[in-house]
Amino acid sequence: KAMNEAGVPVSENCFFETSNITYDDGIEVGYRVLCASPRFSAIYTGCDGVAVGIMSVAEKLGLNVPRDVSIIGCGGLPVSITAHPRLTTTASKPWECAEVAAAKLLARIADPSLPKSVEVVRITQIDFGQSTMVYRDKLPINNHQEKFP
Repeated sequence: KAMNEAGVPVSENCFFETSNITYDDGIEVGYRVLCASPRFSAIYTGCDGVAVGIMSVAEKLGLNVPRDVSIIGCGGLPVSITAHPRLTTTASKPWECAEVAAAKLLARIADPSLPKSVEVVRITQIDFGQSTMVYRDKLPINNHQEKFP
């Protein structure tokens, strides 16, 4: 919805799912995301572990984080601090997530016919690491093309 409101075209190819939310899942999805054509310039993941896995794949592919691709995780986990470069991450509010999950579970127990739904937990804090770059216009498009405006 936010991308549509900003006038950014959205396609099914912009979203990648993982079976779990681990570093190894980040490795697996990292190859799919970073080998896509055209390659994405920014990636937001639902978990810091997945983000660090994707950063590892970027390094193996010779990509520079954040020059070639910005990566943001979610959770504010300790792995975000020890990652190189330090991962930009959104602060986790586990109590809010737990409240939403418990309310949904209790509602479904009371009425099993309720449809499945998604609840959005608002992000109010970002821990800026070195894995993101906001402005790329004067940088090379990728490692192989030297194109400046």
